[in-house]
Amino acid sequence: MRLLHASKLLSAVGLLLLAIATGGFPAQAIAGPCDGIHLAVCNLDGSISNYPYNAAQLEQGNITFGIRSCRPNRDNCQNPEKFQLTVSGDGDAEYFRLTNASGDPQLVELYFDRALSGTRTNLNPGVETAAINGSNKVEPRQQFLRVDLAPGQTPASGTYTGTFSMTVRQESAFCDVGDASCNPATAPPRTVTVSFTIEITVEGVIQISGLEDMNLTANIAADTSASQDFCVYHLTGANFKITGDSSNGNGSFLLQATDQIPYQVTVEDVAAGAAEQLSEGMISTASWPGSTSKECVTGGENMRLTIRVLLADVQAAQDSSYTDTLTLTVEPE
Repeated sequence: MRLLHASKLLSAVGLLLLAIATGGFPAQAIAGPCDGIHLAVCNLDGSISNYPYNAAQLEQGNITFGIRSCRPNRDNCQNPEKFQLTVSGDGDAEYFRLTNASGDPQLVELYFDRALSGTRTNLNPGVETAAINGSNKVEPRQQFLRVDLAPGQTPASGTYTGTFSMTVRQESAFCDVGDASCNPATAPPRTVTVSFTIEITVEGVIQISGLEDMNLTANIAADTSASQDFCVYHLTGANFKITGDSSNGNGSFLLQATDQIPYQVTVEDVAAGAAEQLSEGMISTASWPGSTSKECVTGGENMRLTIRVLLADVQAAQDSSYTDTLTLTVEPE
């Protein structure tokens, strides 16, 4: 009788991480001055706004800032002045572009949203808006930049970043009170330009967890087998496929000692079955739905792994202890 141990059968687990957590709209890191009596963009210049990726909706968050725009009236800000704004930066005719460290793009839409009126304006890269009413108060009127993902995207994991500039231009030109050298007929409209950065952090879209080392004791009367459940999480619950790789194998899963013993690897959905015996180094033919609960905290582990060593191969073994490292890699279908 020989005793078969596969004491390190799952000591290494392959993870394929593609995307982001969700969360609400966090407080923004605000920086920058609010200079300018008659025209100013406040609390936006130099700001970095980071949002955790929210796969449940296109809207990712709002950047809060202020704009003051008025005409001189005894050097104060009593008469509102209309303005137009332009946001420029990397993008195309419709969307702004963020990129991660690998250069992968993530397209976003920006909307200018007036807090008091509820008027929302879609911004296109490099395109000036129509005239927007200014503020007749010394305190700048609160505004929002709404950040939406462009539809139809499934981002890979990482932090996507883009830095953009906003130029605000008053609709009319005028001179400061008491400035005799200024000719209102030829004076250019006041403008101010600030820069800001948007970041969207995407966590792993797909993750595998819960696998543990397996120790098998040889059965001398029948095939030797053991199973364990594990979790495959997918951000949207979409289907995934699995690849199994044996550190000793080359087209076959092999336990190693002074000689080698082949073994079989089968994976299946815990609830629905749909079992498939994997071929070493080959992606599965079947696919299974991922859990939308990270680490399957809700609903329990969703996948089952079964290791089987045929009786004939156990009986032919020349040693008493065999090991292999099995790496499972999951990827979206």
